[in-house]
Amino acid sequence: MFARSLGDDGAELRPLEPWHAEELLATIDRGREFIGRFVGLPDRITDLDSSRSFLAAYAQKAATDTGRLYGIWTDGTLVGGVLFRTMSVEVGSAEAGCWLEPAAAGRGLVTRAARVIIDWAIRERGIHRVEWWVASGNAPSIAVARRLGMRRDGVLREHHEYRGVRQDIEVWSVLAPEWQSQPVPPGQVTGVELVGGVERREIVLVDPDPRWSARFEQERERILAALGPRATRVDHVGSTAVPGLAAKPIVDIDVSVPDVEDEDAYLPALLDAGYELRVREPGHRLVRTPARDVHVHVCSAGSDWERQHLLFRDRLRHDAGDRAAYAALKRELAAREWPSMNDYADAKGGLIAQITDRAEAWAAATGWQA
Repeated sequence: MFARSLGDDGAELRPLEPWHAEELLATIDRGREFIGRFVGLPDRITDLDSSRSFLAAYAQKAATDTGRLYGIWTDGTLVGGVLFRTMSVEVGSAEAGCWLEPAAAGRGLVTRAARVIIDWAIRERGIHRVEWWVASGNAPSIAVARRLGMRRDGVLREHHEYRGVRQDIEVWSVLAPEWQSQPVPPGQVTGVELVGGVERREIVLVDPDPRWSARFEQERERILAALGPRATRVDHVGSTAVPGLAAKPIVDIDVSVPDVEDEDAYLPALLDAGYELRVREPGHRLVRTPARDVHVHVCSAGSDWERQHLLFRDRLRHDAGDRAAYAALKRELAAREWPSMNDYADAKGGLIAQITDRAEAWAAATGWQA
């Protein structure tokens, strides 16, 4: 058996085998509702026997070279997986997929893991075409396809019924020549880098403060002075941007630039303006004030990151029920102790996903645009 490191945060990729049945069932149980929004795995794995049966089926696929199944572990806990649902060396094609429990979302784990298995399939097994089938409403999975350099081939309209609703399925793919001709450039971020390491900070929620809007305007002017037209938009996001919502006393700001991976075009200017680099990950950089009371998230203009932050903010501004549910969860979680703020943020993933689903339906019904 092997374990492949997925980065400096201790995440590992390993084959999932029949003797992992209990761990797999526990993972599905922790994220059953979250995973089941778009993936039928929770409907298939309902108890220990069905977990064993699922793993045995993939062991048979591995034995016949028609599929593979790998688990993602963090701190010794299975939190998700990636797989080749189908694979034909003779035809030269494979279909990749994934699942992840909510507490592990937002760390780039699926992208990192999928990159490993796709590279293996193309370079070691001679696969020419790797596909990624995803429901049109599954924005995080579509974002993974984009980060992997895939192209959208088309949409299979109302391809199948899932939980009573016919699903539009997008087919994304990458071809071997495309993959091999686009190696990861030196310095490109492929995982999550926490500059300065993990920080343990007390989570403190405070009542809404009218000074947050003024602080945003102050920082907006500072950012625009540093970047000029390189900042295509600067938006107040996060809880401090939602009137009436309790929040950590940290003002979150989204800054859109033409290409977030081109750090030379914006990062030196932000550092010269007094911000400090904290997070580097695919599609996102975070700089902050030395006092840690302002977080500036840099993303690419028109990206999923930009859209999702703005849509989530506007949904909370619009819907009192979602706003109240989010506030209640934050207060509950803030009462606990957390190893880091990232762990606290990850714990909100399940509810954030539910609100995001409602936000997408609301956006479609109202014509909302970022």
